Amino acid sequence: LFCPWSITEAEERLAPAGFLRVHRSYLLNPARVAKFERLKDTALCMVDGDGGPRIPVSRARLPEVRAALGV
Repeated sequence: LFCPWSITEAEERLAPAGFLRVHRSYLLNPARVAKFERLKDTALCMVDGDGGPRIPVSRARLPEVRAALGV
């Protein structure tokens, strides 16, 4: 929440650990995704089950996220 890095810098630093940028303000660790829900032209990833955070996936990043999740 209170990281001094820009989202671009965080993306570059965390990419080797497997994190993906899924939205303009969100990075996601695909290994933590419990559920992937496709909406019309976007999607949501649920982390740590149904009670966990819901991470939006932008339309532009959808193919990369789907490939990483194998869906």
